[in-house]
Amino acid sequence: MKSAGKKSILFLSIIAVSLLSVCIFLEGCGKEAPRSTAEQDKGVAYWTCAMHPSVRISDEQYKKGTTNCPICNMALFAVSAVTEPEVAPPVDGSQVTGDAYYGCGVTEEGHCPHCDEGIPDAECICGGHSFVLGSGKLTSCPICKKPLKKIDPKDLPGRIRPVELSGKSVPRKILHYRNPMDPKVTSSVPAKDSMGMDYIPVYEEDVASTGGGEILSRLKLSQEQVALAGIKTTVVGRQRLYESIRVVGMVAYDPELAVTQEEFLTAVETRQKVKDSSDADVIRRADDLIEKSKFKLRLMGMGDDEISELQKNGKSQLNLVLPEDKAWIYADIYEADLGWVKPGQEATITVAAYPGEEFNGTVKSISPVLDQKTRSARVRIETDNIGRKLKPKMYADVLIKSVYLPQDGSVEVLAVPTGAVLDTGVRKIVYVVGDGEFLGKEVITGPKGAAMIDGKNVQMYPILGGLSEGEAVVTEGNFLIDSQSQISGVAAVAYGGALGKE
Repeated sequence: MKSAGKKSILFLSIIAVSLLSVCIFLEGCGKEAPRSTAEQDKGVAYWTCAMHPSVRISDEQYKKGTTNCPICNMALFAVSAVTEPEVAPPVDGSQVTGDAYYGCGVTEEGHCPHCDEGIPDAECICGGHSFVLGSGKLTSCPICKKPLKKIDPKDLPGRIRPVELSGKSVPRKILHYRNPMDPKVTSSVPAKDSMGMDYIPVYEEDVASTGGGEILSRLKLSQEQVALAGIKTTVVGRQRLYESIRVVGMVAYDPELAVTQEEFLTAVETRQKVKDSSDADVIRRADDLIEKSKFKLRLMGMGDDEISELQKNGKSQLNLVLPEDKAWIYADIYEADLGWVKPGQEATITVAAYPGEEFNGTVKSISPVLDQKTRSARVRIETDNIGRKLKPKMYADVLIKSVYLPQDGSVEVLAVPTGAVLDTGVRKIVYVVGDGEFLGKEVITGPKGAAMIDGKNVQMYPILGGLSEGEAVVTEGNFLIDSQSQISGVAAVAYGGALGKE
């Protein structure tokens, strides 16, 4: 009994100690982590989110209650001011040596640990975590804690070199400022958004000289990192794109359209009979009847050329009801494929009743109205019906071969493999090989097609804007580049939240 009592007392003691420990832990969690002496001396530069580096909240706003990320609601952490370097190279045009350049080599878009801005000055080298430490007192990066190492000026990205090797200073021209939460919202002067976040400057060199594609992200990788990531690139060139669209159709049985055609022909005949009438109102009513019949034919899928041909022939299309030497095939083309289909294109029709036999047809018209349920538009194809084998309401397999024709009338179009394009749902991004770095650029693409390259069928996107011929783009490894951008603190373009927009 005594043994049991001792065990009970011991068990209760353990529970009490555990509860006390939990209380102490929870009390500690609710308090802000103590700042270091350096942080207290220099103060907090701003508060940011580990997942969204573009979010920067001032210390004043943080104290007023903005303690969580406005995007993901995670708790913000403080970024303190960094100790100023004791030795810094001038940027007034004199030569800069490589001895003063130290850094961890991690690139972060538009951030300098000294001034927290994106413009070089006499005391810092902005862009990434590269900065001047002439005294060499610090041994690790105050931001990412990685060991410091020398960085030669020529190894810095061109946009963040305060001085070219020739010794001339390189001014950076700001084109405008953009909203960190919505890149489409810009301002000609520095501004803040509704949450107090500073607008991000967009520099002249951040906009491509050709195509006008704004550079949304930059990442510098070593040759070893490129090799380990398996990054592959290709040169942007002009290709002849095509697409083969396969859909299920049906041999038309459309007595309603045949009757409407007869009504139209009757209206035309009536107008012809009253053309010499002295009563202008009679002629007007006859013209109105023709226009109403035309409108009804258009709603039923006939094109203007077909209506003109019907009026010229003066006969309705009996093959809409009974087999004739010509047959009509109705096929539904999905909304995403409509850009490839145009009147006049050739089509190949096969039916299960005659395997191995093909019927050649031509696309005559496309319905002006989409079916709400299937999100497709009806295409009318006229085909030869040799031996009147095609019977109304027969199912048919339809193949339409289409060639992409740019608006400039040329046969070839600027194109990149589909693997080069990151589709975020909001925008489409490609990574371009720059001067020792990878640049994330937004592009405008046309409908996906295919091209024959070295005897292989390669899926490609036509590029309507954002790239120019001869640029090198990443085709494999672009997801890794984008992920590394996010890890390094650069706005990852494929991850909408990193740009402040889902």
